[in-house]
Amino acid sequence: MKCIPNVEVARLVFYLMGNKQGFVLWNPMIYALAQHDHGEEGIQMFDDMVGNGLRPDKITLVVILNACRSCGGWAQVT
Repeated sequence: MKCIPNVEVARLVFYLMGNKQGFVLWNPMIYALAQHDHGEEGIQMFDDMVGNGLRPDKITLVVILNACRSCGGWAQVT
C-alpha cells in the first residue's frame, strides 16, 4: 500500500493543536512543507514561529535551509 502524503491534513492538524510553544510541532511541519515543494510556506511558518517568541534550535536551522532549497534558490529569511 502506497502512502500519499497530504500536506493539507498535516497543516490542519498543526493549526488545531493548542499550545505551539515547542519545536515538536514547528520543526516537523516546516520540514514537511519543504519536502513537498511548499518551501515558501515553510519559510513563512518559520517567521511565524520566531514571531511567537520561539528561538530556532539546531534542527530548525537545518529545516529552514531545506525550505530555502525547495524554493529553487535561496529565499530571503527575515
